Amino acid sequence: MTFPIPNYTLIKVRGHFVDLAKAARGEASYGLTGPVQFIPTPIVAINQGSQQIIEMKPFVVFPNAQNGYFEVLLPSTDDPDVVPQEWNYHVIEPTGRSYYIVVPYDTPQIVVPEDPDYLTQVIDLVDVVPDPDADAGTIQLLHGRPGRDITSVYIDDADNHLRGTYSDGVVWDAGVVDGVQTVNGRPGVVTLSKSDVGLSAVANTSDANKPVSTATQAALDGKANATHTHAASGITSGTLNIARIPTGTSSTTVAIGNHTHTGMVSSPDVTTIDVLTQAAYDAITTKDPATLYVVVG
Repeated sequence: MTFPIPNYTLIKVRGHFVDLAKAARGEASYGLTGPVQFIPTPIVAINQGSQQIIEMKPFVVFPNAQNGYFEVLLPSTDDPDVVPQEWNYHVIEPTGRSYYIVVPYDTPQIVVPEDPDYLTQVIDLVDVVPDPDADAGTIQLLHGRPGRDITSVYIDDADNHLRGTYSDGVVWDAGVVDGVQTVNGRPGVVTLSKSDVGLSAVANTSDANKPVSTATQAALDGKANATHTHAASGITSGTLNIARIPTGTSSTTVAIGNHTHTGMVSSPDVTTIDVLTQAAYDAITTKDPATLYVVVG
């Protein structure tokens, strides 16, 4: 845009719009998306000397998605024939907040050699807005020196101010925050998972469906069922309840009561019944005539 104005210049307006919740989580991109609009007010300027009407159009800039940096060049003049001389701009932020700023023709130059805008007429938007705190704890408008990255975000317990540190070591102060502003070290709107509170291994399982531990299962695997049977060859020791011995007078039963025994039983005066294996029976060198030996297996 070429202006028919002799004393005309462009003033750089810059800043950072950042999402502090993203920055606090260490996300690589924490810039606030959406346009920043600078609408001239009024939208026309009048050059009384040349009787010309100068139409002004809105200036729109989009913050960098990674770090939220933005800059825009806005025209200004001190020509006495131009009305208005100090041009006002209606600023509309990505958050929807709006306000008015003045862009003076004699805006000072940056005199810090380390600043990339050294010797450029620059306005840091955060220095001229009515309230730089766009949204405490979440969205912040910060100083606009380019090339800065946020390396930390924290609430200072000493005065409850929300502060952060740029990559060049400069600390910024977003002012006092009210109420709960951080959860588990994160500012803004925070969604916590079970891992954030040290419960990463917890599952919402009903009691009926809860598994047993590996150690418990190994112990259970070594136990017999409540109802089970054994083969005769599996009984190799212990005392057998006489009620469980098959009775009768055949070769596979035991006669009990007032009965005259023949064959293997050489005496009617049996006082002991010993259930044992063939190997155990063969190992007895002297058989007890008062003992009935029942060989199993």
